[in-house]
Amino acid sequence: MESTFSAEYQTMRQADGSLLISYRCKGYHAPSFMGYIAILLLPALFYLVLTALCLYAAPIIGIIMLGLFIWYVSFIVRGKSQTLTVISQEGIAWSNKRLPFRDISRFGITRITTSHIQSAYIYAESQGREIIITPHIPMSLANAICEEIQREAIFT
Repeated sequence: MESTFSAEYQTMRQADGSLLISYRCKGYHAPSFMGYIAILLLPALFYLVLTALCLYAAPIIGIIMLGLFIWYVSFIVRGKSQTLTVISQEGIAWSNKRLPFRDISRFGITRITTSHIQSAYIYAESQGREIIITPHIPMSLANAICEEIQREAIFT
């Protein structure tokens, strides 16, 4: 039987031996997302009223405005693609940042729970500091990616 479940992330071994981990970071996993919604609600309603008026007065412009609104909302829901690279014998690289394995004492996950959402992020402890590697992501995704990083760090 074939599995119908898909992973929330993908791994790819690159030609240089490094492991590329790709995943999607959705904005609504951040603890402050409800605050953003509250701030953007009034401008969004104003934009929709303006779009409705344009649909009545100039249908082509109204359709374009409605399409832009739908695209923007789908962009928020779909999320932003993120990657991190575990480089063999060297360290980890993400978002134009690099951290060598010799400076890392351990990897960990911090869970953030608010009244509306539960999220987590992966960090590396280096010289007594927690260096955040991923943005807020679902707890299950954070566990899976952290296991991949630790497996690759031990393997190399």
